[in-house]
Amino acid sequence: MEEPRNTPFTNTEDRISKLPDDIILLIFSFLDMKHVVQTSVLARRWRSIWISLLILNFNLDLFKSTFTGCTDHDAFTAFVNWILMVRHSNSDEEDNSFPELSDPDKELCAASMIRLLESLHCVRDLALSCWFLEAVSEDPQLLLDELSDHFRNLQNLKLQTFLSEESICAITHLLNVSTNIESLKVIIVEFSMKDFIPNPLMYSSLDEIMFDPKADDWEQVLLPLYHLKFVMIVGVQCRINELKFLKMLFKKAVALEKVFLYYDSVSTIVAEAFSRKLMTFPIASSSISLKWWIVQGQLSGHCPQL
Repeated sequence: MEEPRNTPFTNTEDRISKLPDDIILLIFSFLDMKHVVQTSVLARRWRSIWISLLILNFNLDLFKSTFTGCTDHDAFTAFVNWILMVRHSNSDEEDNSFPELSDPDKELCAASMIRLLESLHCVRDLALSCWFLEAVSEDPQLLLDELSDHFRNLQNLKLQTFLSEESICAITHLLNVSTNIESLKVIIVEFSMKDFIPNPLMYSSLDEIMFDPKADDWEQVLLPLYHLKFVMIVGVQCRINELKFLKMLFKKAVALEKVFLYYDSVSTIVAEAFSRKLMTFPIASSSISLKWWIVQGQLSGHCPQL
């Protein structure tokens, strides 16, 4: 005999898990992604359902500190980019981070990131995280092919980056499509994504570009920057990557006026040597003011004029 509709279910019965995936995804579409991802711990079946979700909701207010009440924008940005990159993975059960994805999955991630950037028109201020850059670096030429007319109004660009060879290549192409950029802020990061990705594969502290004879090709690829006036780089550790990145900017930014460098806990001697090396590079602009600090709570030194 068929069970009447009003027959109560037992308290131990999991009614939601019996729903079809389409219904569960519909329910997920009304929830914030932070809560959706948390459902992956309920059972094995739930670990991969959310990857197929087409409507993604992100609530910045959910990233407020319980101690200060302030919003952690960096944590929010990292979470959004992690969601966008791993949702195409065919093995989410292993909680893969981007460097651990297969090549086809990385290509899918890169294409997804480009499509996301394509949806931005007439944007004046743009901030991208390190994992976002690593994703699009899989095929940086797509930045030129697909975004050549999208960022003509972009004036202020903020980037979190490992400043690896691949990410610098992506930054170079991104600058080429941002023809009117005036301000560039680069934050060099080496942080753990442990809150979202267990045991992430981080980049080595050695400079892979140091042994690459093609590294100077960046200068050939980057077009002249006619409007870039302000550059700030935070987290400088006096590596070859950083030196060559700044050399490229000095050579191509014809209107550059101010450069601020924040060294990450290096000695004053090392910071001074790095700054002196910068002063030997060809400079396209007629006048650049370079100032630098060692990030230890106080101003350490500056070079007033190049």
